[in-house]
Amino acid sequence: ASDPQYDNRRLEALWVYQALDTVEPALLAALLESSQPQIRTAATRVISHWQSRLPNAEELLAARAADEHPRARLEALRCLGQMPNNRSVELAASVLSRPMDRFLDYGLWLTARELEPVWLPQVLDGKHPIADVDQLVFFLLASVDRRVGEPLVNLVRSGEVPQSREEEVLKRITDSQVTLPEGF
Repeated sequence: ASDPQYDNRRLEALWVYQALDTVEPALLAALLESSQPQIRTAATRVISHWQSRLPNAEELLAARAADEHPRARLEALRCLGQMPNNRSVELAASVLSRPMDRFLDYGLWLTARELEPVWLPQVLDGKHPIADVDQLVFFLLASVDRRVGEPLVNLVRSGEVPQSREEEVLKRITDSQVTLPEGF
């Protein structure tokens, strides 16, 4: 354990397990807690291959979605996009609470689209599976579904749209890419 290459060697062992299609949750969990961000990132990617066989995949991804390193958060996002449920939507949206870059922005945009069958029907029914308004607006803007017009208009009318996204929301509403509610 005192060898500076210890985590690298354990990551290589994890990859051998992955190549043999043998889930090794203890080794995976240990590597997800490595002090080296590149090790945590690589281990997070393995979750996407094993997620259906890991009973705690969402908990493992929750920690990586809040990771201090952007690449680990990006890997968590991409894995969450493969797990269509409300918890994945919540965890993916939470990435916006940390500093973003263009890669994370694009990764979240893709993930929002992949998870759209989960969150959009709820939003259209007046429920908000994404509690934070800025996060909800991001997801609505990521959608290509024309029906997002009504929730966007409702957010504008209520004054809830964050100022940083106001211009983008208004542009989306006015450029005829959305179906507007009656009487608008």
